[in-house]
Amino acid sequence: MPLFVLHDGPPYPTGTIHLGTGLNKILKDLIVKTKSMAGHYAPYVPGWDCHGLPIETQVEKELGGKGKVPPAEFRKLCREFATRYVEQHKKDFKRLGVFGRWNDPYLTMSFDYEATIANAFLDFMEKGYVYRGRKPVYWCLFDSTALAEAEVEYEDHVSPSIWVKFAVVGGGKNEAAKIARDASAVIWTTTRGPFLIIVRSRFIRTTSTRSCKRKRASCCWLSIESPRSSPNAR
Repeated sequence: MPLFVLHDGPPYPTGTIHLGTGLNKILKDLIVKTKSMAGHYAPYVPGWDCHGLPIETQVEKELGGKGKVPPAEFRKLCREFATRYVEQHKKDFKRLGVFGRWNDPYLTMSFDYEATIANAFLDFMEKGYVYRGRKPVYWCLFDSTALAEAEVEYEDHVSPSIWVKFAVVGGGKNEAAKIARDASAVIWTTTRGPFLIIVRSRFIRTTSTRSCKRKRASCCWLSIESPRSSPNAR
């Protein structure tokens, strides 16, 4: 019987399940059950990510702020909080009909799991793969901790945007030579662009773009379009 293993990207046990966590588990369950019915041995081992800022933040909310208890007591409370919602998640996922090894999941806070991570890190050190260096990281001033890129959220921001008409000048070759002198090219810019227009007097049309002419009123407009084969062309 062929083996099929779906590695579960674990959720945080920071509260009751919601539409996102429910949909995630149901879709994974569909895959595992489909493979099982197709003749595979497909054991599903659920897991939870029990470390990190999301859990610490929820515990601080229950305590009523930061620094309410010593660090050792705070870590204990975080472990208890995570355990509470792991059990709640299990009940909810079972009610959704998800099959899995619920009696023996993997938890990143289990001591066996932590020991395995420490042992793997020691192997890296012994083989010379670990070194000390410098790397820029996101830093949260409020929580006084480093942040993963996925934990950084940005507020909605409205930037000014403008359309600018540039008159076409001569000197082109091949297809560019066929563009009429009364044509103009239009650009759209936002963010810092409007503030740089005062020092930007021209732009260049490269051979990696194509153009099309549109007549409007007494002007001839030239729009620049990037070819489908070059999604990164600007």
